[in-house]
Amino acid sequence: MEELRNDEFQGVFEEQEIKDQQNAFLQTSFIRDCTIDTDLELLFPDNYISSVSERVLLYRELDDLKGEGTLKLFEQTLTDRFGQIPKPAKELLDVVRLRWQAIALNMEKIIVKEKKMFCYLPSDQRSKYYFSKEFAGMMQWISKNPQCKVRENKGKLAVILEHVESIHDALAILHQISSYLVQNRELEKL
Repeated sequence: MEELRNDEFQGVFEEQEIKDQQNAFLQTSFIRDCTIDTDLELLFPDNYISSVSERVLLYRELDDLKGEGTLKLFEQTLTDRFGQIPKPAKELLDVVRLRWQAIALNMEKIIVKEKKMFCYLPSDQRSKYYFSKEFAGMMQWISKNPQCKVRENKGKLAVILEHVESIHDALAILHQISSYLVQNRELEKL
C-alpha cells in the first residue's frame, strides 16, 4: 500500500515539475502576491469538518502550501481523514491554484463575482511589466479572444471575462492564457 501511494505521489510531483518549469519559463515576476475576491462559496463545510478549531488549522495549513505537489498531498489527507471532498472545499482548493497561476501571470487581483472574472494587472503604470513580452503576449491573447474586454478604471488595467461560473472555470482560463504565452515564447526561439 505504501509503495503504491509513493508511486502515485511521485507521478504528481513529476507532473508538477513540468508545470513549474513552464511557470518558471513564463514568469518574470513583477508582483509579489495576488488577492482573490469572490461571491462563490469557498470553505470546509461544517458537515464535512465539524470542529471549528480543526477547520481553522486546515485553513492556515492551506494558506502556507507552496506548490501543486503539496496541495495534492493536502487534498489526499483531507480525503483520507474526512471522506470525499465536497464542492465548496474543492473550490477552496482551486482558489489556491488560481492564486498561484495569477501570480505567474502577474495579476495583482482577481475578482470572480456575478459570473464575471476581473483580472487586475500591476497597478504601477510605470511597471516594467507593461514593457515586457509577457504583457505583449497577454494583449495578443486578449485580441484573439472576443469574450475578453480590457478596461481601465482609476489607473488600474483589468481584463474582464464573462461566463465564469466557478473557480474551476477561472482557473481553466488562466491556464489557457499561460499555455498561450509559453507557446508564443517557444515560437520566438525558432
